Amino acid sequence: HIYNIKDIDFSKIKLENPKKTNNVYYSNIIYNDNPLIVKVDDLKVLNDLSDISNKTTPSIEFEILNMDLYDFLIEIDEYNINETFNNEQDWFIDTDGNPKNIPKEMIDDMYKRLTKPLKLNQQPTIRFKLPVKSNTILCKCYGDNNDIISIDSIKENTNVSCIINIRGLKFLKQHFICDCYISQ
Repeated sequence: HIYNIKDIDFSKIKLENPKKTNNVYYSNIIYNDNPLIVKVDDLKVLNDLSDISNKTTPSIEFEILNMDLYDFLIEIDEYNINETFNNEQDWFIDTDGNPKNIPKEMIDDMYKRLTKPLKLNQQPTIRFKLPVKSNTILCKCYGDNNDIISIDSIKENTNVSCIINIRGLKFLKQHFICDCYISQ
């Protein structure tokens, strides 16, 4: 299921209990019993992608041309902070098995937001990661005629649409993030 950001009902988003995966804890985001995958229009590529395949952690920075996306991302950030606070008694346990009782302000400080504050007379920007396996970018790209194109061939300042997988919350030692990546 691929959802339009305008159709997302935040009351139907669920965060699963965090589970340890390698060195981090991970809480999957579920929407209507499916992964939260959204279609995003009106993005402008801000970086040169000619050598993106050579990067160890490839990502693309975009200018957000549609404020609906920026508003949606702010809502995702607020949802993640509020739900983490609402579940902190169950999610953050000390070595004796007692809840850590983390204040909401501290949770807010620990969360790395998707959005950056708006600057006067500038469109907002965002950076999304690309999925990689065995040093190969797994994101398929399509041109105007729905033909598959190389990601390296996308020029700076090109307007694009993307399919974004909002995968979940990734809890690191000092902070946590909303893990998102471009799937198409």
